[in-house]
Amino acid sequence: MAAPSSRPRWRTGRSSGYAWCAWSTQTPLIQPGRSTRCVEGNKPLHRASPRRGHRLTWQVRASGSPPPPGRGSAPRPRERTQAPSSAPADASRDGVGAAAFTTPAEPAAAGRRAAARGLVEVAAGVRVPGRALYYSVAFLWGSFAPAVRELYTLRHPPSPALFNTARLLLSSSTFWPVWRQEWHQLRRRLREQLGGAPDALATATVSARLAAAGQLLRSQTYAWFRGGLELGLYVFLGNVTQVIGLEYTPASRAAFLVQLQTVFIPLLSGVFARVGFIDASASQLNWQTLITSGMAFAGVFLLSQDKASPVPVNLVGDALEVLAAFLFSIYVLRLDKHAHAIENTTPLAATKIAVQALCSIGWALSSRGAAPAASASAHGEVGGIGWHDAGVTVAVVAWTGLLVSAFTGYAQPKCQKTVSASESGVILATQPLFAAALSVAFLGERLGWKGMLGGAIILASTLVSTVLHRGEGAEEEPPTTNPEKKRKRH
Repeated sequence: MAAPSSRPRWRTGRSSGYAWCAWSTQTPLIQPGRSTRCVEGNKPLHRASPRRGHRLTWQVRASGSPPPPGRGSAPRPRERTQAPSSAPADASRDGVGAAAFTTPAEPAAAGRRAAARGLVEVAAGVRVPGRALYYSVAFLWGSFAPAVRELYTLRHPPSPALFNTARLLLSSSTFWPVWRQEWHQLRRRLREQLGGAPDALATATVSARLAAAGQLLRSQTYAWFRGGLELGLYVFLGNVTQVIGLEYTPASRAAFLVQLQTVFIPLLSGVFARVGFIDASASQLNWQTLITSGMAFAGVFLLSQDKASPVPVNLVGDALEVLAAFLFSIYVLRLDKHAHAIENTTPLAATKIAVQALCSIGWALSSRGAAPAASASAHGEVGGIGWHDAGVTVAVVAWTGLLVSAFTGYAQPKCQKTVSASESGVILATQPLFAAALSVAFLGERLGWKGMLGGAIILASTLVSTVLHRGEGAEEEPPTTNPEKKRKRH
């Protein structure tokens, strides 16, 4: 009998109680000894898959056994296959080799046990339920429209460019530790590229340093940087149209219109998949999308006919909010593609917010509506702006910058470890409800029966869209290599 090989083996199995990344374009590769994320799909380990019986693949040492991907013990593999020759190359391409598959450390095991119970770690030793944290993300996103609308009820509101710049600079400053760490890593990698000497950066010519930096930024290691540049531009344009639209549209109506992105995403996915803008497997264009799109159109029509709000209806403002939903939909589709190729998404979020801040600075500098320099006034005002207006402006900037932008960008990836994508869509569909409740409570806005009916239809279209696509994923059977099942299928 031949001696057992020390190389890692591939073992495949089938599971119905739990599964893995159903949206991955390649075979999922689990790292049981290093992390709880799929290398190819970049999806959390503890997640209920909408595809029943989805093929599960893991890699362990020949003398070991795979750890349980969820609660309970791992299923007994039904098939045993040798790893294809491309598997080690795929692992090494993502910076993971055979040596990475070792026995998990105690902190990592504790983290997996917490994730299995639906808990996420928001700080050192502080764990909260993932679903509750996700609802807080939906609440904060829903509070953005009422908070911005509050600015435009003041006598001297700030310009949209100035407000957007202030909140994004504040949000970007919270990611300073991430940028500092990435800067040190970039300098270390540049020294290695230039020979490895301690003074390699100082002695190298400018052209050599630029060439080495360009080669690094084009590599897979810095895919997060390229993705952040692209995603930041989409979000900036969406925020600009949303903020300008809120000057003319009630916050409750704007929140429902922006939520149309839940319906736009399946429609755009079919078009973008055909032109190669996203992966072909990400297309969701089918008869379900036609139903939900028709419902959403009817809801928008009723909402636009509502006359009960004290803020007059403005078609320009409504059109800007719909355009913002369109831009946010493009952002979500491209984010899904980048997230499949990037393991650590924190630098991606930091780059995205930094790009938003830089674009907002350019917008503010080119804007002609900037207020003149303020001067102190003896009547409790600063340059014509009352202290009350200044306090409200600072409070709104702090709320939207620190919580709506920075905190949600930090918390959402953590929530995604315990909440499936279909369930997160249902949770985020509650944003208009939070926005409407806050608008009624603090802004005095109200909706007539047409507005309430239209908002309910839009919200129903988002929920129906999520449920139908979840059911579609559950009914779709994953591909199999078993010839017996192939013959039965045909």
